[in-house]
Amino acid sequence: MPDTQYMSQEKIDSLQVELKELKEIKAPKLRKRIDEARQMGDLSENAEYHTAREELVWIQSRIGEINAILYNAEVIADNISKGIVSIGSTIVVKVNGQKKNTL
Repeated sequence: MPDTQYMSQEKIDSLQVELKELKEIKAPKLRKRIDEARQMGDLSENAEYHTAREELVWIQSRIGEINAILYNAEVIADNISKGIVSIGSTIVVKVNGQKKNTL
């Protein structure tokens, strides 16, 4: 079973936008390119066909990857209360009078 993916809501939103673009725009365009390349004839020497197929396989793989990430995603809530450090917190460390921001 895959581990929980902790991330911000903004990251989840950006993955959902990428997923929608892959499914609704990029994959259909590649399928059309593949169909057009098939109509050109001999597929064994058709570079356009092979390139489009490789790109489509990558897109399908990425769609699966994003789906898995989103399925296992857990939003890291912004912790407004001070004094509590949790996943995603930014803290300030003071060493020898100098401050450093740390995640």
